[in-house]
Amino acid sequence: FGYSGDKFKAFGATFEFTNVERKDLYNIAQFYYAKEGFTNPQEFIDCWKSIHPRSGYLSVQKVWFHEFKKV
Repeated sequence: FGYSGDKFKAFGATFEFTNVERKDLYNIAQFYYAKEGFTNPQEFIDCWKSIHPRSGYLSVQKVWFHEFKKV
């Protein structure tokens, strides 16, 4: 959790949130799957379903999307 400009430490490094906003899962699956570490939208969807077995993947569901950079 955080806001744009907030910094946090992980893996021995410091990172800064550059963008924090609500996006629907469809948008993330279609346009941000590579930034999430997947090779195509379906890989993202399958992973989402596996880590959210109760709610599954609902394309219209709004989630918090965080972008960050190492500083």
